[in-house]
Amino acid sequence: MSKILPTVTPVITSYPRHANIMSILSHHPSFEHWLFMNHIQLHVECSGAVIYIGFYEPIARKHYPLIDLQKIRKDVIEKNGLDVIQFLKNAIDENYYAYMCVDTYYIAQYPLYQRSHFPHDMFVFGYDDASSTLHIADFLMENRYYATQSSYEQIRQAFHSEYDVTYGFDGIQLLKVKDDASFPLDIDWIITMLEDYVTGFDTSKRYLYFGDPHVPGSKYGIDIYPELMDYIRNTRNYFWTARALHVLSDHKKLMRMRAEYLAANGYMADEQLVKSFTEIENLSMIIRNSFLKYAIHPVEEKLAQIINWIRQMYEQEPDLYRRLISKLKQG
Repeated sequence: MSKILPTVTPVITSYPRHANIMSILSHHPSFEHWLFMNHIQLHVECSGAVIYIGFYEPIARKHYPLIDLQKIRKDVIEKNGLDVIQFLKNAIDENYYAYMCVDTYYIAQYPLYQRSHFPHDMFVFGYDDASSTLHIADFLMENRYYATQSSYEQIRQAFHSEYDVTYGFDGIQLLKVKDDASFPLDIDWIITMLEDYVTGFDTSKRYLYFGDPHVPGSKYGIDIYPELMDYIRNTRNYFWTARALHVLSDHKKLMRMRAEYLAANGYMADEQLVKSFTEIENLSMIIRNSFLKYAIHPVEEKLAQIINWIRQMYEQEPDLYRRLISKLKQG
């Protein structure tokens, strides 16, 4: 037997959780409302050689309004003598996608296969008994996000490994799209998030009730740029810089799409404003692609140019966001 649940090419691929959720929600009638209500605020955490820039998603692992979510801890599966592969196949038969924490050492599609133990959350969306494989998606070889297949036995070993628990995630999450759920577009909330971004407000303060306290040293919104420029000047960790610039590019892509959507649906009218968001998006892609070239052939003058482009975005965005906020308040 075999079954593959539907997925589409995700709008953005900053991190697996973004790509995976968008790949299964894109067909939902409320997808655009959910997409554009979220993914506005950014935050940065920087510690020594590592910088993490991401979309601020305080409860993303706990609550998806358009998805039925169930979580099963690893110890529950093991103490009940459940075969993890059969468990996943049964879930897929009931139209549940799965996140599962695995040790990538045991899975051939990961670059650390048979080299180093590394816990990570993998996405599963189908199975094929004829080839004894599960259909999976993740950042795999060459750190590219794509879908492929992995053997039952390798995934079984990866799940039961003592190294398979990553921070904040243990076991398996089952996800089923709620086709009959709705998610209304709230312009006031979009305005609030835009204001948080342009002022650098610590948005975690809005989620204290949900147990998402402020992380010391974190910066938000427009304030990520000085942290990023300082990191690039002083650290030669190309992996984390490239990842940060990819997130930045995805953010500008969504801001352009958001502006187009709001204009097309009558929430604001300003063609020049939409054009300005497109220009920022184009600049973000130039920055990302230029850095990837720099990482192969480091030339200090090129790095200085990249930092200058980032500073240009930092200086241009406040006025751009305030114009959008003003337009939305005018109705």
